Amino acid sequence: MKNIPSKKELLTRINIYTILIREEPDNVEYYLDRACDREALGHMKGAIHDYTRAIAIDPSCKEAFLGRGYAHFNMGNVQESILDFSSVIALEPHCSEAWFERGDSKSALGNYEGALEDYNQLIAFDPDYPKVFYSRALAKFMLDDNLGTIADLDRTLEIDPSMTEVYYNRGLAKLDSMDYSSAIDDFTLAISFEEDFTLAYANRANAKFCIFDYKGALDDLEHVVTRENVKVETLTNYGILKRELGDHEGAMDAFNRAIALDPKYPNAWMVRGLLEFDLGFREKARRDLKRAGELGIKEAWDLLNEMLY
Repeated sequence: MKNIPSKKELLTRINIYTILIREEPDNVEYYLDRACDREALGHMKGAIHDYTRAIAIDPSCKEAFLGRGYAHFNMGNVQESILDFSSVIALEPHCSEAWFERGDSKSALGNYEGALEDYNQLIAFDPDYPKVFYSRALAKFMLDDNLGTIADLDRTLEIDPSMTEVYYNRGLAKLDSMDYSSAIDDFTLAISFEEDFTLAYANRANAKFCIFDYKGALDDLEHVVTRENVKVETLTNYGILKRELGDHEGAMDAFNRAIALDPKYPNAWMVRGLLEFDLGFREKARRDLKRAGELGIKEAWDLLNEMLY
């Protein structure tokens, strides 16, 4: 196992490189080494300074452009990172790392079409590059290409079966494609590798709900609703399942929690209004449906007119 230097060791090395740079101010390797250590400490501005100095000394230094591209990305300067990775590609057209990182940078900016172009170029000459099919799959998913997403995730697992997050993302693509049974299988695999996989439970519940397995969906959401970071949508769905299974008290509690968590989430007001109407609390139902309508659910106004007046 590679030893990871301590903060003290990194600072000591940085000081040594600083002394060496004073003695040899045009030594590119010293700037690269100091930049790497600064990056390891999280000092991205200092790293960028050193990479830039190295490039000024040697404009053909691929390592400096690559390193600066990573540092820019880590600082959130994604457009700058794209420019640096493009410089690497201009210097070395078959640099797999640069094509891959530029693709990921484009994805980070929401330019999924541009990312696909880079991933495709990389796969054309280096189809075994780690995670390229996975990154391309995520870009395809954002472009609503579910079949392409699933195909790339299948290929990812052929190359590296240990990437357990692939099962979850393949489940999402299958859920989006309405292949609910297969989606459930993938979410189950994801959970088998990571028992505390909250999102896998939540989405497996969605898939089960779509095939009317309300009890199974409820069981999955039991793993989610007790979490501190539970989403308002999850609480609302949990309440809907409780209502479907006849647990009105549990449903009301879930809807109350959802509204307390996000008073501007219209669906929670809507379903609580429907439950109140079922229970004969017409004034409360009217109030909640009115609020759902004010928050943008047109159907709530229609129900008010039909059911309450």
